[in-house]
Amino acid sequence: LPSISPVAALTPAWTLPITVTGKEGITQSLTLGAHAQATEGFDRNFDEIAPPPVPQGMFPVQAYFPNNHPLFSRLTTDIKPLTEAMSWRFHIENPEKPATLSWDASNLPGNLTVRLDTGTDKIDMRTLSTYLLPAGTHQLTVTILPMVIPKVSKLWQNYPNPFNPETWIPYQLAQSAAVTIRIYNVMGQQ
Repeated sequence: LPSISPVAALTPAWTLPITVTGKEGITQSLTLGAHAQATEGFDRNFDEIAPPPVPQGMFPVQAYFPNNHPLFSRLTTDIKPLTEAMSWRFHIENPEKPATLSWDASNLPGNLTVRLDTGTDKIDMRTLSTYLLPAGTHQLTVTILPMVIPKVSKLWQNYPNPFNPETWIPYQLAQSAAVTIRIYNVMGQQ
């Protein structure tokens, strides 16, 4: 049998680095990820402990994953066991000025949907790679789910309907294809 080096055996199946940039370009980095050998809670083989909190105002941005370990409550890296649906909650404190979150989800397996919930917005992290977070203290969540491919193509009723200046037209495709949506008025005019 071929042997696997201990370092290779502990390399995460995938990671998603997130950079938080505060005022004057000062950054904090977080990494979330998954590995078959990881465990829930603190895992000394994969997770990294965050530095102790600094008094408010001394550092323009602080970012961490909260943790229930009795000796430390913050992580900068949180690797979880591989499961079908996964979720990470993290905190960002940027009391004075807005902060920019940036990430690169291109290294994640293509069959995963990646969403960032800021409390006010839900962001597809595969479509966007940055988000401007207003000044304040925030609790955010990244959720990763398997992508569901529909068996049939469908077009649903638009919402709201019928007399609003904007509308949402939901549809699903059973296979990848270019889509053109044409809107007609009651006179049949495009």
